Amino acid sequence: MDLTLLNALSYLEKPDGLIALPGPEGYILAVRPDRPAALERLYRLKGQSEPLLLLGWDLPAFAPFIGELPLAAETLIKRHWPGPLIILLDKCRQLPETFSSLGQLKILQPNSAMLLDLLSLNPTGLLLTLGAARGADPPVREAAAVYNTFGDDVDYVVHGDTEVLESVAPTVVRVKPNDEIQLLRSGAIVLD
Repeated sequence: MDLTLLNALSYLEKPDGLIALPGPEGYILAVRPDRPAALERLYRLKGQSEPLLLLGWDLPAFAPFIGELPLAAETLIKRHWPGPLIILLDKCRQLPETFSSLGQLKILQPNSAMLLDLLSLNPTGLLLTLGAARGADPPVREAAAVYNTFGDDVDYVVHGDTEVLESVAPTVVRVKPNDEIQLLRSGAIVLD
């Protein structure tokens, strides 16, 4: 087993454990969803409210947070996951309203081997994340920038600058309960 992933997992086990790692759009800050103190810490660091991105090992792992998926979301997931398609859903279960802006939640099963390995080793199979950029700053593309921005406020940084720099921005869609699909951002996947 990769020592980097073991270190990341050990920090995520802490009640308030928060790590940074390469994500689908640059470095992300990540916590386990079953660690309320870690989630509070994540929001305190970011200083803003935005829909969380929930990364999952597989579709069943998302069930506690998303309940029943709209049929259109299921179809997109079967066609494009794991892969660079982020789906914004209007309803989120289990998270206090403070942590799920307008009740919304973004979900993704990433196609990154490192992220999938970390998710598979995590007991929940999930990570709640926010981008590691401050405010309206562009996505963070280098581990050094995470250290410069957050310093000791992040427990551990998984290095993966090459992976981040070579990544293509994911497509982002909103799927409404009535199966309406709204393209929020074009990206790696072209929807027909």
